[in-house]
Amino acid sequence: MSDSLPRSAVDNPLFDLLAAGDRAGTLAYAAGMDDDEKRRQKSLVRKLRLVVSAEPTSARSTGGWWLGRLTADHWAAADIAHMACIGAERSADLSYTDVRVARDAPPALFPDRLDLFVESWSARYERNPKGWDRNRGIEAMFDWVRDGLIPAPARRGAMLLLLRETQMDRVAYLKFLRERPGLIDVTLKELFRVPGVTGASAMQFDETNPWENRRLSVLLPQLVKLGYWDDEWVRQRIERVLASDEWPEYQKRFFKLLRSNLAE
Repeated sequence: MSDSLPRSAVDNPLFDLLAAGDRAGTLAYAAGMDDDEKRRQKSLVRKLRLVVSAEPTSARSTGGWWLGRLTADHWAAADIAHMACIGAERSADLSYTDVRVARDAPPALFPDRLDLFVESWSARYERNPKGWDRNRGIEAMFDWVRDGLIPAPARRGAMLLLLRETQMDRVAYLKFLRERPGLIDVTLKELFRVPGVTGASAMQFDETNPWENRRLSVLLPQLVKLGYWDDEWVRQRIERVLASDEWPEYQKRFFKLLRSNLAE
């Protein structure tokens, strides 16, 4: 690929932001672009994104594609501009190298299409919960719930992704949920409505979690004690699951554990 800058980069405020690795400035500028400018910028943005993504951190550009040493902010800015140019549908299917891009870019660029991202990301996780690279950053939807940007999603993939958060050292799970009560009222209750999938279920997450106090079968009874869930409602749902032919026996083991912990 030629390293020479195209003429469209000259006197171009978007390119200047991208070259500087200014992710915040790029996001603000991209959010204000109209459709005509998006079409004009699309080719340049695509080429710049290819150039910077092919280079390692700290590399310098001999052709002027970026200023100083290449950083994660250059990659993030390029991804943000790319999203703005390709639209919501294609952006929702991207893999995100930077979790902050997944969290911050869709609300700024596509504030009326966040439901599309939730649908796409939930389906993505449900299809392949072990696809760590593809799934990076999609938990951003839970911050959108906290911030009042979207209603809590009632989707299996979103529920399973929420269960996965118990595996993350960075997440104090009960605090995380209490800051997002819609997840308790809507998303987490999907646990009692639909089974898990291969690679993602409440039982699997409990079995693989080395910290007992972070296991779902221990954490969920706390929602009853704290008044978020009614004890009788939970017990009824557990019995429905155990009586159902839809749940595999392996996954039913979780609900037996949960029932036992509720009794303590």
